[in-house]
Amino acid sequence: MKKFSLHHLLLVGVAAILLVLIALIISFLPMGAKAKAPEEIHSLYRLEQTYIQQLEQMDKKQQKEAIEQLLDTVVQLPADGILWDGTTENNSLVASLGKEAATQNVGMVLTVASSMEQKDAEKQAKKLHLSGVCVQGVAQGKLVEYASLTEGLLPITLPDETGAELYAQWAEGTERAVIIASTGGQDSTALYQQLKQPPTQVQQGLVQQVELSIGLPQPEQSTTAEVHFAAGTANPDLPLTVNGQDVPVEKGGFWGIAIPLEVGENTITATQGEQTVSVAITRTKPKEGTWTPQDPQPDGSPSLEPGQRVRVTAVLASLLSDYEDDDSILQTVYQGAVAVVEESVEFTRGTKSTHAYKVAGGWLLAKDVEPLEGEMPTLSQVTLRQEERNTILRLEGVSPLVTAQRSNTSLTLYLSGITLGCELPTEAGFAQLTSQQQETGVALTFTFAENALWGWSIDYGEGFAEIILKQSPTLSENAQTPLAGITVLLDPGHGLEDLGALGPMGAQGPCEKDLNLAVALSAKQRLEQLGATVVMSRQEDVFPTLAERNQQLRQVKPDIFVSVHHNSIALTRDVNEVHGVECYYFHDSGKLLAQNLAQSVSELTQRNNRGDKYNYFYVTRSDICPAVLLEAGFVPNPAEYGACVQGEEISKAGYAIARGIQATVQGQSLVPTEN
Repeated sequence: MKKFSLHHLLLVGVAAILLVLIALIISFLPMGAKAKAPEEIHSLYRLEQTYIQQLEQMDKKQQKEAIEQLLDTVVQLPADGILWDGTTENNSLVASLGKEAATQNVGMVLTVASSMEQKDAEKQAKKLHLSGVCVQGVAQGKLVEYASLTEGLLPITLPDETGAELYAQWAEGTERAVIIASTGGQDSTALYQQLKQPPTQVQQGLVQQVELSIGLPQPEQSTTAEVHFAAGTANPDLPLTVNGQDVPVEKGGFWGIAIPLEVGENTITATQGEQTVSVAITRTKPKEGTWTPQDPQPDGSPSLEPGQRVRVTAVLASLLSDYEDDDSILQTVYQGAVAVVEESVEFTRGTKSTHAYKVAGGWLLAKDVEPLEGEMPTLSQVTLRQEERNTILRLEGVSPLVTAQRSNTSLTLYLSGITLGCELPTEAGFAQLTSQQQETGVALTFTFAENALWGWSIDYGEGFAEIILKQSPTLSENAQTPLAGITVLLDPGHGLEDLGALGPMGAQGPCEKDLNLAVALSAKQRLEQLGATVVMSRQEDVFPTLAERNQQLRQVKPDIFVSVHHNSIALTRDVNEVHGVECYYFHDSGKLLAQNLAQSVSELTQRNNRGDKYNYFYVTRSDICPAVLLEAGFVPNPAEYGACVQGEEISKAGYAIARGIQATVQGQSLVPTEN
């Protein structure tokens, strides 16, 4: 037996330790220059032709340094792979990058443009250390897709400028790889990170298949019109005739045509192949008027003397400049508000004789108020509290009707019918406060930094009132959740038996109420993805009343309110000619939001932008925040209906709403400026 000296034993021990250390080091190193498996690649960094040309012009040392910097960028994004979006002429450069990428656990995907390149690339894939090979698709709009030629490699999407296409694919549950950054394009890292989690609810289309049908007009319908729009569904791949006339079938299988009507019963017949469906509609002559006007009957409202007080009983009432014109709204006033009467006028409204009362520079209708006994109350105490961005002044002992004058740096509130009996604070949160006793009330003036006031409101309780000032919100610095801290109230219009507008499928298919809910839920998902807190007036097929919707708006006091609707129009014309998006506001504070939503939804759904419009819809008459009513498309129009019921288009509309809201909070206009 051979004897070992202590020296030999020490050498053997050191060698064993070195072997263990080497094994440990090797275990932490990448397993050679092996390309990442194609099924592991979900995000890529795109190298465009111009950048590749720059690499090709470098010497070996410069190339090595550039590749190291490139991989640092890719790993930090983080991306799973690199898309070589150039030619395959310089295979040595492709191989160098592919080998180095593999050591960083990054894949390499090569694009080709011809079958010759494809065969060459697939043949050399292993030598070039590739994870996959794909062919670049033809651009469709602003979206470029890459069809995978390597088994297991997902189709690759290049995000468009807004990300709407990518979001729609994600919301529909379509799995694909995504270019999250580009040497010459937009960095979509934040959007990619937002889309890493699967959607809470995969967005599906509201219509899966169609058969030949007539949905409009409804059965047994009658009209006095000379023309009625007929619409329905049909196979888009077969010719269709309606009353013998060729009619095009829009995408999704929807059609429509204006039909002239004769007096009496008219039959509308749609034919496609061996199939035929019909519906009857009756045209009647307008009845000649035999009505003779009658003397108006008094409604029981009293004539009030100057100095008497009235209290608003309607949930929402209007202070009018002209009591005979409902459009002449000066101010919205709410239930519980008390005002001093300056003048009383009797006039005829419809078939009734009624009264209007002049208060605080405008008129209240008798139907909205009740007389109130007693003397002018005194403001006995004012307390101040802060709730997040809401500054709240509690006025004890009074419930005054309030009129407002607002600018970018001030808000003056005139409190009707009270006297000032206490000291007021000089500061109210983010505002400075001054007060002045006037003949029939108190004026409070708040001053603040430019555009610091987001909105204001007043609530009435038993023996008190609270003035709420909302400070303007700001976007979060986190790019993934820019709307963190922002509350949005979404109101899908209609519901339950209130169908809203009917589409080509009539009441047998998705109606406006269904489209409204689908788009609002899509917007909710996207807004929550951006970090917003979203409150819904309904999340299923129920019907909150207008008063309940308005009450929820006043209770939640959100930062943004959007009532989601789809448009209708009288079917006495060719509805194919009427299409597009429009958005309504009442207060000036909602104008930018209305502009941004109309522009965003129009742009991302490719529907006509009919613009922002003023109107006094019940649900938009709060100035606590920008509040609008969005009409996302015309339901009776077959082409627009066909788009509105698609899952992808629903997702785009929801995404567009969130985009418009984000821009509004940022104070940015999405409307292109004229050169």
